This record gives sequence, C-alpha cells and structure tokens, in this order.
Amino acid sequence: MIYHEFADQLITLRNADLAFREKLAKSGQLGEGNHAEMAKIHKHNAEALDEIMETIGYPSIDKVGQEASAAAWLIIEHVIGHPQFMKKCTVLLKK
Repeated sequence: MIYHEFADQLITLRNADLAFREKLAKSGQLGEGNHAEMAKIHKHNAEALDEIMETIGYPSIDKVGQEASAAAWLIIEHVIGHPQFMKKCTVLLKK
C-alpha cells in the first residue's frame, strides 16, 4: 500500500531543504558552519518524519515509493544535530 499523502509530504520537506541549501550556496554561505535557519528546517523536517514513522513505520519504498523514501533518507542524513533521532531511524530501517 502506498501512502500518497505521506509521500507528498516527504517530497515537499525534501524540496524545502534543498531549496534553502541552494539559496545558501548561491549566497556563498553554504559550508560556513551550521546556519540557524537551515538547522530549523532540519529540525522541522525530522519532527514531521517522526510523526509519519509513528503512523506507518519507516517510510520504505513499498510504503511511500522510491522518491519519497529517498527523501526520508535525506531528512535523516541532514538532522545531524539529533543523533537520538538518527538512531531511532536506523532501528526502524533495520526492521
């Protein structure tokens, strides 16, 4: 079963992350340490992903499709300031 609503949400979250990243890159600010607004986006995305996982478990390809599952992974990769969340995701992914 594909959860289209969650798939769309994950893709939207990923797109917001990447759009802000692009903005930082164009302004020369990307790579100059942890940007406060970027950290805020990462935290928001992780919280949204956490809510999704509470409902459907890890958003695997069979649950949300390839693109949305990859978007979930990008969200996890980018939330380096929250290692407990990353560990939780790893446990769910292994299941």
